[in-house]
Amino acid sequence: MTAVMILGQIIPGADQALEMLDVFPVGEITYPPENEILSLINDIEPCGYYSQAGSVGQYRHYFCEPGDFGASAVVDERTGQVPFLGTVIWAGTGGVMVPVESSHDWAVVGGAPAIGPSSIEVFPSDLIYFMEEATLVANVMAELDQTDVLQSFAACGDYRVAILPYFPAVGLTQPQLAKAVVIVNGTCGAPWNGEPVPVDEKGWGAVKSLYR
Repeated sequence: MTAVMILGQIIPGADQALEMLDVFPVGEITYPPENEILSLINDIEPCGYYSQAGSVGQYRHYFCEPGDFGASAVVDERTGQVPFLGTVIWAGTGGVMVPVESSHDWAVVGGAPAIGPSSIEVFPSDLIYFMEEATLVANVMAELDQTDVLQSFAACGDYRVAILPYFPAVGLTQPQLAKAVVIVNGTCGAPWNGEPVPVDEKGWGAVKSLYR
């Protein structure tokens, strides 16, 4: 399974918060050629010229320089899936195009995952001018470690994390708008794997009904 978690306000001193969650199964492994990948992201958000700006594991980062309008996209090179695409606007603010909306709810449950990720990698970006990579990783993981989503991945076994700093405006002029796109890859439990959440028939809901 793949989870895409988007956090806003990631610059130190801002009110960082998880804004969006999309969880979906990994697609068929076909290793599409570069021209197909470029055609796919241009279909989602037409732009003058997308070029590779870095890679982390199986994920490639493509960037279209914002003359007026640009875009930032992540593609799984194995499947051609696009877990993230966001626009970048020079004189304004872009937005997240993929995912369109959250696929599931999430909860902050506190505590920490049973195990940490086997790897945490960060795509190169202009964020280095505003905060150290280690600070970004620590802040992002401190937020996500408390969610039921990440704890589900940890309970099911090995998982990996990739982090893309995303600037919806030109990053060097409006760093306060920066977001972190966090892609988690591994196995997870219900409800994110499509299975129903087990119900405890002896829970408070059942007991409470006896007193109605």
